Amino acid sequence: MAISPKGKRKITVNGRLYYWFVAPYYEDPDLTGGMLRLHIVSADGERALIVPLDSCVRPDARYLTKSPVPIPDAVTPEVVRRVIEAYYASKE
Repeated sequence: MAISPKGKRKITVNGRLYYWFVAPYYEDPDLTGGMLRLHIVSADGERALIVPLDSCVRPDARYLTKSPVPIPDAVTPEVVRRVIEAYYASKE
């Protein structure tokens, strides 16, 4: 599956190209506004992560997970690299 790079930043980690962006995530229709999420997708579409950035998470929101690394106030390419490395290192 091809991923459109439009509106996304790109980063290469361990020889694999990823696209990333920060945007609201509107999974739950009861939410009045989307909580901010870091979206990371490999260029080939095989890998995808949605990482919560909000410190306030609804306790009944079963689909939310904790970031594998601490996320500072500003999301930088280095933060994205650490998230990718930490998540996939634990899977391999």
